[in-house]
Order: sequence, then C-alpha cells, then structure tokens
Amino acid sequence: MCYNKTMNAQEKYIKKLDKSNLCKRCAKRERVDGMARCQECREAAVKFSQNKRIYWVKNNLCAGCGKPAIVIKKSTKCEDCWFKSVQRKYAKTTKGWEDIKELFYSQDKKCAYTGRDMVIGENLSIDHKIARSVGGKHKIDNLQWIDFTVNKMKQNLKEEDFFQLIREIHSNIPKGNFSSC
Repeated sequence: MCYNKTMNAQEKYIKKLDKSNLCKRCAKRERVDGMARCQECREAAVKFSQNKRIYWVKNNLCAGCGKPAIVIKKSTKCEDCWFKSVQRKYAKTTKGWEDIKELFYSQDKKCAYTGRDMVIGENLSIDHKIARSVGGKHKIDNLQWIDFTVNKMKQNLKEEDFFQLIREIHSNIPKGNFSSC
C-alpha cells in the first residue's frame, strides 16, 4: 500500500515537472532541447561518467561496465564487453553477443582449423564460413572462431576453396623443406 502511494506521488511530481519544463534531476532550471535535464545537469552527468571510466581504466576495470578487465591492445574491456563489441562490429547491434561467446567456449577456445589455442584480444578472429562479401550472413550457423592469421589467409574464400588452396600449397612444398609436413 505504501509503495503504491509513493509511486503515485512520484508520478505526479514527474508530470508536474513535465508540464513546467523543469529539469528532472534538479527541478530548478529549464530543460534543454526537450531532454529530461537542464544543460548544467547534463554536463555534470557527462563529467561524472567520464571520471568513472577514467577511474575504472586506471584500476584495470572494464571501461564499459566496471567489471574486472582484460587489457586488449590499447583497450580495457571485460570479456563480455569484448564479445559485445565484436557482435556490434558485424551485426550493428549487441543482440546475440551471448551466442558468439558460447560458440567460442564450445570450441574449447581453439581455432576451428588449426586447433591452436586462442586468446581474446590476441589471435582470436570471427570467421564467416561463407563470407559476407559473397552473400553469407552474420548468423551463428555461419560463424566459427579461428586464428587471426588463418582468417587473413582465408579472406572471402568458401571453406572448400580454402581447403583446396591449402592442399595445393602443401603439394608444392619442395621435398626436404619443412620436414614435419
């Protein structure tokens, strides 16, 4: 009962602020450009957010969410935010990032082609089995995690064409070279 009264009082207060065009944070100054806050409160919120991110990065926390981070080149991200950024790069949204993370772990963190161990931010690369440039989609059944170097070699080749190229290279290695071949 008390909760409902509190909610009703808050709703009435917010409606009053809406009608008066006052900032929803300080309720003293007029809002800017139809936003919820006045310019001063918006700037304060941005500054707070920037300072929070600086603190997180200095303390090896993810710049995006504040969780313990892994340092990836010049970026400090947690594992989840890293997978979200990969998903955003290819799908223009973070929706589905859990699926590509699950795919990585279902491959036991190993390259689908070489079996090499893969490390986030070092040699990990998402591969479209059928390249997007030739009509492949960014869907989980068309994706696999492979070593970055292998992905650069594969480029937009279909899997069977890539394997054929590897066989051709292998058959043309002079005898005596690469004794492990």
